Amino acid sequence: TKNRGEVSGGGKKPWRQKGTGRARHGSIRSPIWIGGGVTHGPRNERVYDQKINKRMRRKALLVSLSAKAENHEIVIIDEFAFSETRTRHAASLFRALAAHGFSDIAKKKGSTLVTLPTHDVSAVRVLRNVPHVASCEARNSTAGMVLSAKYVVVPKTSLPVFEALSTSKSK
Repeated sequence: TKNRGEVSGGGKKPWRQKGTGRARHGSIRSPIWIGGGVTHGPRNERVYDQKINKRMRRKALLVSLSAKAENHEIVIIDEFAFSETRTRHAASLFRALAAHGFSDIAKKKGSTLVTLPTHDVSAVRVLRNVPHVASCEARNSTAGMVLSAKYVVVPKTSLPVFEALSTSKSK
């Protein structure tokens, strides 16, 4: 909303201060006038972020991963390494997975999430140009990322990271 200073117009006093018999006014954009500003109206300054505790965040990730496992939407592959840093190698991997029963993999926007065990620059470069595929480190994956993806591709080297999440206690 706009207050009386932000509404356009209203620079001139509507009528003189004395002698008219009417109430005194200084601007036609006063809040009591139609078309005037709003007094104490809502501003767009509220922050809607909410803090989530580490334990709750970890539990949400584990629950989302178990839901994906129940629905057979987690794909565990032996290794995620390529001889050369080429996007076509990753695309051929997803085509092979599609041929083995995962028909929707890498078909729709945001449909596949690849969790990497560590930050591997070559793997990120290979994956970033494959359409509908997102990648992240396993330790940085969130419940929102997992749930928004149709399939989660997990190399076997990433599994210890998720196992450590399920056994660790928050301090």
